Amino acid sequence: MRTFLAVLAVFAVFFMTPIPASLADEASEKDEAVYEIVKATGNRIWRLNKQTGEVSVCSLQGQSLVCATSNQAATPPQKTYEELEAERKRKREEQLARDREFFDKVIDAMKSVVKAAMERDATEKP
Repeated sequence: MRTFLAVLAVFAVFFMTPIPASLADEASEKDEAVYEIVKATGNRIWRLNKQTGEVSVCSLQGQSLVCATSNQAATPPQKTYEELEAERKRKREEQLARDREFFDKVIDAMKSVVKAAMERDATEKP
């Protein structure tokens, strides 16, 4: 019984002794997370790296979280505005050409159906 009381007293002294502030700070720094996550919109979050200050915008794509860092966002585009506009115009014209080709094929198919129907009517009415 005396041994139990002695052990209990040692534990009580150990747990009641204040921890020096420097050790408490080191412990809290080790436990502190590197990233802070903040919800920005319904499908995007901001990820702040507390050590470097880097901000990333992340979105969920499938099962993966895809992030773009602030360094990537600050990088100027490789093409000028005029080049980007010319590329958009070229892509739009290519899409219009594909659409025209499709509609031409549909019209040709309809013409052949109408022609076949007219020929059938002509052969049925002697």
